[in-house]
Amino acid sequence: MKELFVWNQTYELGIQTIDEQHKKWLGIMNKLYNSFVKKEASDKVLSIIKEMEDYTIYHFSSEERFFKQFGFIQESAHLKLHNDFKLELKKLKTEYEKSPLSLTYKLMTFMQTWLRAHILEADKQYVSLLKGKI
Repeated sequence: MKELFVWNQTYELGIQTIDEQHKKWLGIMNKLYNSFVKKEASDKVLSIIKEMEDYTIYHFSSEERFFKQFGFIQESAHLKLHNDFKLELKKLKTEYEKSPLSLTYKLMTFMQTWLRAHILEADKQYVSLLKGKI
């Protein structure tokens, strides 16, 4: 399987639960990339996008539960990032249903850019609070 987004130590937060979730998320994104490369049917791609949506909800809920549990002071700003992401993903999915070919690349580019920035910047802000507690 080819990878659009290759996991490396740079992305590790040192919080096993979150790191494993990020790896799973990236695996779904790479699955989408491979479907695109193989020119698989749009129903297969749509199924992967749905999986990505579902996993996004799971992962964000997990982080948000930790924020509440440990009193993350930047919680509201982080929640806004999560909500913005979910809205954009939903918008891209709707666009995909109308124009599958061009949108798959747009979706993958969005995911790659957003995840890289989110893990390396936004998620690093809660490491000192959560590391060793989860």
